[in-house]
Order: sequence, then structure tokens, then C-alpha cells
Amino acid sequence: MIKAVVFDIGNVLLHFDWQNYLERNFPDPDVRKELAESVFLSKEWQEGDRVDMPLEQWQQRYIDNAPHLEKEIRQICSNLPDLFSVFPYTEDWIDSMHKSGYKVYFLSNFCRAAYEQAQELISFTKLMDGGLFSFQEGLTKPDPAFYMLLCERYDLKPEELFFYDDLKENVEAAMQVGMQGVTVTNEMMEKESAWYGMTTGGKDKMLKVVKFGGSSLASSGQFHKVKDIIEYEDSRRYVIPSAPGKRDSNDTKVTDLLYRCYAYAKKGKDYKSVIAQIRLRYEQIIDELGLDISLDDDFRKIEEYVLKDDSRDFIASRGEYLNGKILAAYLNIDFIDAADIICFTSKGDYEPRATKELVKAALANHERAVIPGFYGADKSGKVHTFSRGGSDITGAIIAGAIGADMYENWTDVSGVLVADPTVVEDPAPIEVITYRELRELSYMGAAVLHEDAIFPVKEAGIPINIRNTNRPKDRGTMIVEMTCWPSPYVMTGVAGKKGFVGISIEKERMNDIVGYCRSVLDVFAKYDINIEHMPSGIDTMSVFVHQHEFLKKEQKVLADIQEAVAIDHLELESDVALIAVVGRGMRSMRGTAGRVFAALANANVNIRMIDQGSSELNIIIGVHSQDFESAIRAIYNAFVGPKKS
Repeated sequence: MIKAVVFDIGNVLLHFDWQNYLERNFPDPDVRKELAESVFLSKEWQEGDRVDMPLEQWQQRYIDNAPHLEKEIRQICSNLPDLFSVFPYTEDWIDSMHKSGYKVYFLSNFCRAAYEQAQELISFTKLMDGGLFSFQEGLTKPDPAFYMLLCERYDLKPEELFFYDDLKENVEAAMQVGMQGVTVTNEMMEKESAWYGMTTGGKDKMLKVVKFGGSSLASSGQFHKVKDIIEYEDSRRYVIPSAPGKRDSNDTKVTDLLYRCYAYAKKGKDYKSVIAQIRLRYEQIIDELGLDISLDDDFRKIEEYVLKDDSRDFIASRGEYLNGKILAAYLNIDFIDAADIICFTSKGDYEPRATKELVKAALANHERAVIPGFYGADKSGKVHTFSRGGSDITGAIIAGAIGADMYENWTDVSGVLVADPTVVEDPAPIEVITYRELRELSYMGAAVLHEDAIFPVKEAGIPINIRNTNRPKDRGTMIVEMTCWPSPYVMTGVAGKKGFVGISIEKERMNDIVGYCRSVLDVFAKYDINIEHMPSGIDTMSVFVHQHEFLKKEQKVLADIQEAVAIDHLELESDVALIAVVGRGMRSMRGTAGRVFAALANANVNIRMIDQGSSELNIIIGVHSQDFESAIRAIYNAFVGPKKS
């Protein structure tokens, strides 16, 4: 588990830009080139980081390199603070790490002359828990002894540290002594700091699209919370509501009632009583909020459309539509019907290009607006919906189209969790997760947000922040393209699904037969069976598929495989559960797979399959379904640890 972070200073917390300094002060390009070679690119510059020498002695070494530039060199050495500037996010970033529970240290190659002249610039080091300057210790990065000295000085364990540096060789050295680490750039840090409102502009200078789920808008009390959240930050300008969700475990979601209404109408059952139930729900919210609006015309239209043959999507969309009208009135901001800006084809396929143009044009005329989620319309005006949970997609589309700084997705949990809380008691939250990690976990059953909601914002480089409406002060989980934020547990998350079958094929010298594997896979494709994983060896290959799909066509598939390829032995294993151990930190930590296997062995869980991708982002493990929960808990405890009582 990561307990502390270690920062380099130059070009991580303090911008060191000697090239720009030379351009500003020395117009002659030949002089600049010679000064660069004589000072900044010389071996004496690096030696100055390691040896504690006074300014005059340090300066003379550069003068000896280019005596005819003595004046210019003295100017540089006497004005070292002009080469540096503190990044606007530095102090906020240190503070953010502390608030996240990490100790903060520095490990910097720094010369004595710069240290003495730049005391004000490096005053942020006083906010940290400690650190080492190279000139004081007689050591420099990437010498492993320098990293270990930091650990000894502050009683730190390398495996509990996350290291930031702008030089790859320094990060690699940190990893060799057991730390995790990342090579950062100025551009990465500027972008990442903006996600937390750390830039000089602050959070109110940002532009956010905010989506609220059904549980966040299930009652008038929840509407009050939503209004407080929106008004707390001026940056929250475009609001995407879902239909009212459950108020308690015995309640029914409005969208489910609308689908029931449509089904009853088609079967000739009493659909009007369902419409009355839905209407009562909305009128209760309106009355308790003290609003003066009527939904009479809207419900007359619902009764009219429910009897039409092809109106299922229109009926389903009214949950978001009506909630959007109420929320816009309550917030006293504009209402934009999603049918006017979210485009579909007549076949119900989403049209991104046309949508982006309409969204940009429409929102240019609205400083603030409520836009219902889940649906849009084709050119004829016919309403089409996304799949369930599609309000997530609408929010992502709006954020991507207008180039928002952030897409906030408000729900009833404080972000993404390391494991399923129905399997692991009170699992730890994930503070930052990448799009790739989230997709891996979502695919293996982790329910966070609609999978298709990732793409519109990922393409635009916009982070998603999962937040809790009922605990608005919680930071939640940030979902990003890439990150410098430490992954505290090496493993970001663990998730899995049951219900797979493994088909194992053995054939001697299989690797010498061109197209053998393809012939096998063609059989599965013929029967439209999707392949989940395919680990293989020299003489073996295994194919894992969904059991419910396979059982319907089992004998035909097996017969066709026998006909397509020669087989020495074929074996089936049913009731397999697949578990994904996912984490960007796994790339930089040795022995991760060993920890997983040891944890499962200690829990008496037999491993049926192992598959690790070349990216080292995840490890897929197959176990028997009856061992699924035990395996998840064992892996979680191995990386995060059991809950402390």
C-alpha cells in the first residue's frame, strides 16, 4: 500500500527553464549555444548537484570552460532565481496529497548556489514532511543509494512510496529499489492539477456539465440537495437529469413505471392507473418544492402516445423530460429539450457529428440550462432512447461537444470502489482511475456508469468525476485518460463475473500448424458465440465463452471443431468465474502475479485459467464459480488488507 509520495523538485514542482532565460537575456544565438554547452549541459553542472561548493568555486568552473564569456556566466550564476518559477498548482498539489492521507517528501538534485539564492521559491518544501537535497548528501539521482538514504532518514519502506520525476532514468532507478513511480511532464501536471481546481483560475473559472442520477432526484428532498450542489459552484452550468429513481427499497423507478404503462396498453390492460401513479409522483415533488407549473398537457400527450404502435421510446423518455422541466423551474434556468439537439437516425442509431453541431449552437445562446438525459430524436422528430442508464451518455455528449473542463456524474455512492461491496465488506474507494482501467473493471461486472459514456469525453480529454449527492464534500473518483496520481494499492480494482465455460484443446505440435487457432475460432464465429479469453501454449489452446450462449449450440460447436481441426484431446469445464485484477501500478511493481496466486492458494482456491495481457494492466484468473467470492476477498485482502475493526 502506498503511504507516501516523493517529489523531484525541478520541472515537477518548480519550473526550471534555462533555455527561455538564455533567449531573454542573450540575443546572439551563437552566444546562447556556447553558454548552454559551457554551463547547463556541462559535466560541471551535474557535479555541482553532488558536491557542496560555494558560489565562487562553482562559478569558476564554468568560466574555465569559456573564459571569453566570463561576464555572461557571472550574470547567470548571480541571478539563478530567474531560471526558476513555481508552478501555480504546486502548493495545492502538496496539500491535496496530504488531504488524501499521504506523507509528502522531496528528493532533488539541487546545487548549493541555487539553494541559497532561491529560498523564497522553494518555500513550499516547508509544507512537506521532509526531503533530501543532493548537494547536502553528496549523492545524486539516479544513484540507488540516494533513494535508500531517504528511506533510512525518514524510516520509510520503498514499496510504500510513489515517486515523481521528470527524467525517465530517475524513475527507473526508483523502481529498481522497490518504489512505484511515473515520469511526468509539465503539460501533464498542468492538466492534472486543473482537474482539482488547483490552477490560478480556481474552480469557479471552470466549465462543468453535471449529471444527476435517479436516486439524486427521487424526491423533493433530493431536489434541495441538487440545487445546493449546483449553486455552490458557478462552474456547474449545464445540468443533465435522470428520471426519478427509488425513494426506498420498496419503491419503483419512474422509468420502470413508464415501460409498464406501455406494456399494459399493448396488452389491453389498465394502463391509466399506472399513468395516475406516475403523475402523482411528479405532482408531489412539484407541491413540496412550492412550484407553480402544470404538467397537464404533458400527461395528455402521454395518454395519446401510449396507444400508438411505435411509441415505446417516447413513453420511456418522459421520465427524464418531466424531471428536467421541474428541475429547470426549480433552479430558474433555461430548459432545452434533448429531442432538439441529440440526433438519431430513423433506425435509432446515434449521430455524433450532427449532435455536436446542434449542441454547440444551442448552448451558445444559453448561459445555463437543464437538458434531460437518455433520449434524442431523428429528423422527423420521432424520439429515440439510449439503452438503460443512457443519461450518463447524454451528459458525456454535452460535455464533449462544448469542451467542458469536467463532467461530474452525481449518484448515491462516493465514487468507484476497489471491489464489489456485496462481496467485500466496506471496500476502499478509488480516488483516481484511468479510462482503460475502468473499462476493464466495467466489462468484468463493476457497475459504475454506462460504458458508452466514456467515449465522448475520452476523445475530448475531459475527466469524469463520480460524486455522491448525499455526501457532496466527498471528492469521489476521478476518471482520466492518464494520470500521475499514485495508485495506493498497486491493484486499482478487482471485479469478476460468473457463468463461463472453458473448452480446452490439445494437439501435439499445434504451433507448427499454420491457421490452427483461426480454424477453431471460425467455428465459434459461425455460431455467433463471443470469445472472452483465449490463453494458449505450444500444444494447447483454451477458449472461454459465456456458458448460456454455448449450451444452446454445444454439440454443434464441438462437432464442427472436430471436423475443422485434428484434436488429440478435448475437455470442457463449466461453471467457471473470471476475475480481473486491474491496475496501472502493476506495471512498475515486481511480483504482482505472485501475490495474486499466493493469496488464492492461501484461501484454498484452485486456479483454472491465467491470462495476462502484454500491457500488464490486468491479470485475468479463472476459478470455479463456487470459489468466486472467496477469491475476490482473498485478492482484495492481499493488496488492500482486511477492514480494521
